[in-house]
Amino acid sequence: DYVDLYLIHWPVSYVDKDGQRTHQKWPLSMTWGKMEELVDDGLARSIGLSNYNCQIIYDLLTYCRIKPAVNQVELHPYLRQHELTKWMYEQDIVPVAYCPIGRGDNEKQQVRVIDDPVIKELAKKYNKSEGAIVLNWGLSQNHVIIPRSSKIERLKENFESSDFTMSEEDVEKINK
Repeated sequence: DYVDLYLIHWPVSYVDKDGQRTHQKWPLSMTWGKMEELVDDGLARSIGLSNYNCQIIYDLLTYCRIKPAVNQVELHPYLRQHELTKWMYEQDIVPVAYCPIGRGDNEKQQVRVIDDPVIKELAKKYNKSEGAIVLNWGLSQNHVIIPRSSKIERLKENFESSDFTMSEEDVEKINK
């Protein structure tokens, strides 16, 4: 009868018509007002954002009745977005990390996060997979993480990322 969390995926409006995607000039204030109505009507328990920056969120906070619960952004050791996440915590908006292990298919990324020498070193030290080390790093940053996988062994590794705690020194190695 309701969804727990409903997000605006992207800070740009598009309309698909006859296979063509066209940009629409539609203010966030109107969209957010409709999102708030979903909460008022009991159709969504919480509402949030995805891929929004500080400037747009700050503007939203000047007029919204219901503050965004989360902002889902790409977060991993190669894309820490420290200033954005710090500011979001100050506003009581939870960062949700998508692609928390990084993008393995990114041509511009010379080294995948899980292939980084520091990650490999820590995987051996903690006897965990490289993916579990990177996810544990995300948890150490107090991010909500949403890894995805269709492989059972990877899903198991994802769950194992929360059953250990890296030392502050090791987390700092990753941060650097």
